[in-house]
Amino acid sequence: MAEEHPTNPPEATEQPRTLEDRARALYPTTAAQQDAQEPTKWQREATDPAVKMFGNPSRVYGDIDTTPLVKALGVEPDRYQAAGAKAQHVFMDAGLYRNEAEQLTSLLAQGLREPPTNEQVDRWHAEVERSLGQMYGQDWAAQRRLASEYVAQHPELHQILHETGLGSQPDVVRLLLEVARRKATTQAL
Repeated sequence: MAEEHPTNPPEATEQPRTLEDRARALYPTTAAQQDAQEPTKWQREATDPAVKMFGNPSRVYGDIDTTPLVKALGVEPDRYQAAGAKAQHVFMDAGLYRNEAEQLTSLLAQGLREPPTNEQVDRWHAEVERSLGQMYGQDWAAQRRLASEYVAQHPELHQILHETGLGSQPDVVRLLLEVARRKATTQAL
């Protein structure tokens, strides 16, 4: 049996080059997904290094009650689950351990229920400078810079802390400094 050879070469179609492009070609998004501007679970798991390393955020943070936080943020009740999932992704992106995510959720929810005044933020800032300055001594400037760089690497977390004024809350600063120090130590290894 003779093999058929096309007389014209097949049309050159551009093949998806990245994993994300292949995912879009194989699994087109629904209108609801496009409206939400959220990647599909498959895309997120295929491209997110934190998910590859630690697993799906709902498995790590799924039973943390984010409802007080999303309520305090003014999220509509029908969006609680989506907002909670978004918070879980912020936690994972920031590299928070589960207990740190619980603590941050609690601190943020409390701070949002009773928003700080500008004077309160100034007092917090002074308290942080005093207490952590005493704790770290001459190394405090380097520690402050480390924490600032860590938060700057996580824009969504930075935005929440900046917009709420809670980035100066002493317990939040201590928590994020601990995380920043752990991440710096881990990266140095």
